Amino acid sequence: MIGLAMPLKAQSPTATTNAATNVSDLSATLNGVVNPDGVSNSVYFQYGTTTSYGQAIQAAPSDITGVANVPEFVVLRGLLPNTTYHFRMGTDPAGMAARYGADMTFTTGAPATPPSTGPASTSAIYTSLVQIQCPVNSGSSAATVSVEYGPSATYGSTITLQGSTVPISTSNW
Repeated sequence: MIGLAMPLKAQSPTATTNAATNVSDLSATLNGVVNPDGVSNSVYFQYGTTTSYGQAIQAAPSDITGVANVPEFVVLRGLLPNTTYHFRMGTDPAGMAARYGADMTFTTGAPATPPSTGPASTSAIYTSLVQIQCPVNSGSSAATVSVEYGPSATYGSTITLQGSTVPISTSNW
């Protein structure tokens, strides 16, 4: 008796990129679905301001196996306001080439609260040093603090303060 060999099903994990949700001025949720097709997979999203992406972040859950579709997501924080981002889902199946979903885009909104400063004052004046105090509220965006100075109202010089990236929604003195 001759047995008939049944062809094995080719394992072909798939990654599907879905639309971003909860997009704000500084964050967005990336969504997708992976079908691991019986192969162990590491799942992530690539994102950036071009189709070169430049950033990758693990999805939740990040390591999957099985034969059913698995919804995946990740929340991105610290994005730039008024910026278009490209993203796609990726999966690295064990022993196979990476699989990618389609490229999609989202655009972050305008800052909800723009950065602002209060009046500056000098707290100490020395021969070669002046200490300046100025309240800074970064609003809903990160801000970099620079001070213009000079001998007249046209200033002429600018300095960016060391450690001047202001965390979101704080006031510094």
